[in-house]
Amino acid sequence: MALKSDKGCGTPKNANQKQIYQRLVQLFAPLVYFEQKEQFFPVDLPTTINNSSLWKMDHKAKLPTTQLKKDYKTINPVQDLPVATSYYYTTVTGTGFIQKSIEGQKPFDMPKPKLNEVYDKYKNGVIPAELTIYATVCSARDVPNSNLISECQGIDKNVQHGIKEGLIISYYMYFPACESPEFESEGDWSGISILLKETPTQLTDLYNPKGFKRFLPVISCYYRKTIDGAPPSPNFVAGDQGFRRWKDVKRIREQSVGEDTHPIIHVSRGRHNCYYEPTTTSIKLSAPWELSFTADRIESGDYAAGPAKPDVNTLQGGGIEDFPWWGYAIFPPFLPLVLCGTGCEYPVHFDTSGLPIGYVEAEDQSKYSGYSGVPNSQSGSSYPKKSAEKVPASSKQITLMLRYVDLDDPTTTAIWGYSGAWGGATLDRATLAWDPENPRLWGDYRGAQRPALAAWFVWNLFVNGTFGCSGIPQLTRSP
Repeated sequence: MALKSDKGCGTPKNANQKQIYQRLVQLFAPLVYFEQKEQFFPVDLPTTINNSSLWKMDHKAKLPTTQLKKDYKTINPVQDLPVATSYYYTTVTGTGFIQKSIEGQKPFDMPKPKLNEVYDKYKNGVIPAELTIYATVCSARDVPNSNLISECQGIDKNVQHGIKEGLIISYYMYFPACESPEFESEGDWSGISILLKETPTQLTDLYNPKGFKRFLPVISCYYRKTIDGAPPSPNFVAGDQGFRRWKDVKRIREQSVGEDTHPIIHVSRGRHNCYYEPTTTSIKLSAPWELSFTADRIESGDYAAGPAKPDVNTLQGGGIEDFPWWGYAIFPPFLPLVLCGTGCEYPVHFDTSGLPIGYVEAEDQSKYSGYSGVPNSQSGSSYPKKSAEKVPASSKQITLMLRYVDLDDPTTTAIWGYSGAWGGATLDRATLAWDPENPRLWGDYRGAQRPALAAWFVWNLFVNGTFGCSGIPQLTRSP
């Protein structure tokens, strides 16, 4: 069974290359700042899984239901998770309900995450989690979607070289819950990616200040999650504001190489969007792509570079080509078409200035003056026992356990390849069942699915106007 793990990523079989990967994630481990009133901090997956129950969503039922498969503290990751499909989810609390009512109708139940219970279990040590940040290393050219931009005209030359010859290092944080005025969920993912221009082959180069310089990153990507694509299937959007040239990234020094290598991340309260500087900004509710553009297809690379029907030259299953050819003519604000004969290779640009009706902006209250998370590969820290707001901002640090995702370890492989979701109180694809005796809101009770950040990094480059293609690199047919 195929695991939901990042394509292009993995643990090298060569011992020297494995050590290189482990050294790289240490060299570029970020310093993470949390807002002073943040309640949920990134935790380790094994402890969370071991203190969860496992449920299965029956999506084929007329009124979808859930079924308990494994009770709390009975999950065996190696045995139970690899056979779980995307319709499985874990939860540390179970699903709660709140009463909703519509004028003229009988009140009905609506699922709601038990965030207070989630918070209490971690805070009080019932779930003795270690504060953790995970790292994966991917060969950039093997990541889904890299084919879309490898030959793209106009792309930043250093970025283009990195896609062909370099590595994508992604840092993942899993939070027990997401909490914001727009949505709440048990389970939440966040992180950043960086692109190295070259792939090191000698471990000694990563300890030598002179030899190390050629392996410095060329660009960083700070992900923000759109509200419309919130868990279980978030859109991890970067846009021009989310990308940052490495020279412009705020960093702290790594003494072993005499370089500022550790990027600073500012994490917004509750929603856990990542920023490169402490600022309050607005994010789009929807990504600037609709129709068949989905999280699953972006992560699998199931797209072709142009409005063509699937053939031997395109990826089967379609993607951009699913947008009907006549749409390019009548919807110029979305994707203006450069008219030419069949086989033209002029770049075509996304234009997100003419956003479709329904795009709304919501403010992400991102204040950063509280905990700072310091990565450490040797020691960890339990969940904070005191609220951050009661601790002076300048005096409180927490240690994040840095973990390279080593797929040679069976437990790591089982958990990291889990195709289901963490947290079971999020409602997806809701259907209102108006049974007069028992009105209820039905749907898929699933939490946050782990994003393949490397694939999202490349996809965001594809639609980026400064560093990437800013649209379709090559048309394979014209209307």
